[in-house]
Amino acid sequence: EAVVGKSAQEDVQGENLNDFVANHYSGGKLKRHQEHDTVRRPERQINKFTRFTDKNRYTNAILFSQGSVDLAPEEKGDTPYYHASRINCPGGALILSQAPMKETLVD
Repeated sequence: EAVVGKSAQEDVQGENLNDFVANHYSGGKLKRHQEHDTVRRPERQINKFTRFTDKNRYTNAILFSQGSVDLAPEEKGDTPYYHASRINCPGGALILSQAPMKETLVD
């Protein structure tokens, strides 16, 4: 027979229901909304990445649309998409991109 040990979860001390309800409602509706906003993460999209698959060197390096860099099209029919992300840093902004492919070298 297998010996069942103590679960690590048993060491976690949670608050009882009365304390939880009291803490939850003590700050009012505004506090609950603020707490929700700090926990909630903004939704990220990959629309551009999936739309312009021919311009992605690596299919496993996903580019999120938020923070992506758009190029100014030089000719009619050019797409503004390039697999690059803008990263804001204390010293300024950086652009991180994939190495160009033969087909995207002119981009």
